[in-house]
Amino acid sequence: MIKKLLVTSFIGFLFACSPAERPVSEPVESKSAGSGPEDQVNSPDGYNEYLWCQNGPNYTDENYANMMSDWTETVVGLGFPELSYAVANPAGWSSNEFDHVAVLRWPNKETRDSGWTAYVAAGAQSELDANHPGVTACGGEGNQEHLWGFNRYDGRTASVAWDQDKHPQARVGYTFCSYNENKEAADLLEVVRGPFSEYLDDYEKQNGPSSYSFSYLSPDFEPASAERSEGVPQDYDFVWLSFYGDPSEQSTGDAAWQANGESVQGAFDSVVTCNEEQLHDLKQIKGAGA
Repeated sequence: MIKKLLVTSFIGFLFACSPAERPVSEPVESKSAGSGPEDQVNSPDGYNEYLWCQNGPNYTDENYANMMSDWTETVVGLGFPELSYAVANPAGWSSNEFDHVAVLRWPNKETRDSGWTAYVAAGAQSELDANHPGVTACGGEGNQEHLWGFNRYDGRTASVAWDQDKHPQARVGYTFCSYNENKEAADLLEVVRGPFSEYLDDYEKQNGPSSYSFSYLSPDFEPASAERSEGVPQDYDFVWLSFYGDPSEQSTGDAAWQANGESVQGAFDSVVTCNEEQLHDLKQIKGAGA
């Protein structure tokens, strides 16, 4: 596996030109903005957490909605309105490990650390469970062993923003990847800035503005020693996140890729080896600022 330091050194500029209870980490100081890209480490665009969730005997859509309404009121009251929460349900497949995945999007890891500290100190989860017994349980028992955090680096911005009134559920894909021997993030950068960016530009010229965007998720843990669900490799360097605000674009985009993306896929394959993409239907429960 590529050394984490090397990933951190390159990942900050990888997309720069492209359109429970854990210990609190010391903040990482970024290098000066005047240095060249090979010397500069940019801050992540956010911090994502993923929790496996199992539905309880009292789960219904109504009970879950009532529970999440109380949860939203709680986290806003604790001073973290910028935290967003979404539910990812497997699209066309199922898992033995979870019924759905909770997706927490924090503005940064420091806010995440202070948020969890405040949440635990307030006994918020115990109160929520008491008021909504048997609805759903997320993250495992005790030590949040089913919670995983990633530094998120956003790539191409979607030309069309997600319209949740028109498309209540977005489509999101996760692909777990490792760098090939003697390859590193700088090599991936060349593909992203070059043939992949050109492909996406050509796609939009032919098909119009798109709701597609992507992000690079860098694991804030050791994947090789972490529990994983079926289809996830034993070890990986990063997760490529594909997002479609209009879920119909996923199949359209896949068809176009099969027809016209062979050379770009070859460029990616020369740098990284990835598993088959895992697709989910994503519904936002709480937006940032809500």
